[in-house]
Amino acid sequence: MQVEPIDVAVQWMARNDARNYALLGDPAVKLPFPGVSAGGS
Repeated sequence: MQVEPIDVAVQWMARNDARNYALLGDPAVKLPFPGVSAGGS
């Protein structure tokens, strides 16, 4: 099976880009802080 060099390059760049991200949790979750109202206005 022959692999195209452009396919290897695209996969390599995608892997290198993805390793720089960190999954920190759900962005919709709001942490409760004392003295801050949850109303948003």
